[in-house]
Amino acid sequence: MKKSRRSGYSLVELIIAMGISAIVLASLLALIGYGAHNMRVSQALVALQNQAKDATNHISTYTMEASDVEWDGNKKVLTVTKKSVPQQLELQPDGTKKYPAPVEEKCYYWKGTDAIYFAKRDKVVDPADNTKVNLTEGQQFLLAEDMQDFDCKIKEDKKTGKKVLHLEMKLSNSITEFTCKKDIYMRNQSGAGAAKNPI
Repeated sequence: MKKSRRSGYSLVELIIAMGISAIVLASLLALIGYGAHNMRVSQALVALQNQAKDATNHISTYTMEASDVEWDGNKKVLTVTKKSVPQQLELQPDGTKKYPAPVEEKCYYWKGTDAIYFAKRDKVVDPADNTKVNLTEGQQFLLAEDMQDFDCKIKEDKKTGKKVLHLEMKLSNSITEFTCKKDIYMRNQSGAGAAKNPI
């Protein structure tokens, strides 16, 4: 009578198989971790880019229509002034008609601890002294968070002679950072700065 031999894996073969499986599993886990990290970085970068886009669009909207801009580098405050000339004549007490004085509107952008804030003058003017404004880090004024640096330079376009606002912002969070630069041309500057009423 023949004896049956049981076939199986040797101890060496099992150790080799387990080693290969461990290497493959470790590689898969590393790839998954790398992909998850890249996804977190991408999402954080997109969030910073969206904040930068919202802030630059907001500043551009007001600055392009402005008659003047001022930058205080020490306090990190950008002041945007817009003058508009009323187009309707007003009847004076002596019976003559005259154009009223230009209407001036001021807006402020300022850097807080880690954010940029925005307010129109009537929201931050000191009630005791209307020549002063109180620029605080109030939540109602928040424009963009995660702002590490906010800087402006006012240049002059050599061709047109108009002012150009060069804007630089650096945003960062716990994962990544983003830098944004933009030149904003003041298209209404010359007409509003020395505005004359139509004849």
